[in-house]
Amino acid sequence: MEFSIKYKHLRPRPYHLEPKLEPLARIHSPSFVSGHTLWAYIQALVWSKIIPEKQQEFMALAEEIRRSREIMGIHFPSDNESARQVAYQMLTYYFKKETFQNDFKEAEREWKSSRHKYIK
Repeated sequence: MEFSIKYKHLRPRPYHLEPKLEPLARIHSPSFVSGHTLWAYIQALVWSKIIPEKQQEFMALAEEIRRSREIMGIHFPSDNESARQVAYQMLTYYFKKETFQNDFKEAEREWKSSRHKYIK
């Protein structure tokens, strides 16, 4: 979905529109939506369902990744906000699919059986 959106909209990155910007990296794909932000939120949301007591930390990390993309000069704020919204939509779609539901249940079972190794 990420690259379908990127290559449909072909949004330039901030440094393409303002040559005086000196980004910390140069990326060779379109700006909209931020893939790093999208996947950070997807992971934070899924892990929050598996380990709800860590939701605040997962979401804070996703937000940190979101901000880093702007600080680096490679995304507009709207790229990141849209990625956050798409993450919610993608998960809504995924959770309607039996295969994803089965994989998610297996991940929950695996976590419950091994969480004692990681959380004391």
